[in-house]
Amino acid sequence: MTAVYLSNRPSPDAAISRALSAAGFQIQHISTIAATLDIIKTHQAHPNDALILVAEVQSGGIPLLMLLEEQILDVPTSLLLDLVGDDIRLPVQALQYDVEDYLLASDPDIHREARARVLAERVIMNHHPVAALARSVVPALNGYAPVHLNGNGHFAQLEPAETISDLEWDSVAHVIRTGETQLRLSPIQARIFDRLWTHRNSTVTMKELVTAVLLRSDMDVEEGVRLLRPHLVRLRSKLESCPDLAHRIINVRGNGYMMI
Repeated sequence: MTAVYLSNRPSPDAAISRALSAAGFQIQHISTIAATLDIIKTHQAHPNDALILVAEVQSGGIPLLMLLEEQILDVPTSLLLDLVGDDIRLPVQALQYDVEDYLLASDPDIHREARARVLAERVIMNHHPVAALARSVVPALNGYAPVHLNGNGHFAQLEPAETISDLEWDSVAHVIRTGETQLRLSPIQARIFDRLWTHRNSTVTMKELVTAVLLRSDMDVEEGVRLLRPHLVRLRSKLESCPDLAHRIINVRGNGYMMI
């Protein structure tokens, strides 16, 4: 398992590094965007192992994500670290590229370490489900009980996957399983699906989606819709591969969306 860490600094963030190493990831400290792209391309050509991307914003984290999208490469599970934290536009921009988590260097060490460890365990769960099942939950970390981060970014007890009929929605691993089909969603797609699935047959307003998915209750709805729309398109496209879920997300004109 590999963690690619993009940073111009002499060494990666110590708290994040501890978390990734404890989860079994080998950390490759890379100083240039070009070299990071090469590693990601090589990994995606032979996707047998788990990969995490950690990138510092001030070292080109967001331009790197932009290049991945332009080159039509899947964005690996990603964590951005903002060393300054003085520009609210940066985390909003990061959301557009399916970033899993966005941390500030000013956050307490235990907070950064716990968030990175939870992310690492989620990647292991996605790539090695049998091993993850045997481990059951994230091991206790510096006195914390086994946890995952809920939709509000707060610690919560790890909950089992929700099974309804023959469809299993694993909100922790962001995986939909039905019959022989397994779909893995990006973090933002997962929050959209979770909101619509848990409120199916009812309209979820755009304001609700903006709050639940972008985690910004104070965001202008029109701006939130602009940010959400490409993720809704990608989610619908993914669901097309599953007959039980195709065409089930409908637009309620002038109000929001509904899953039927």
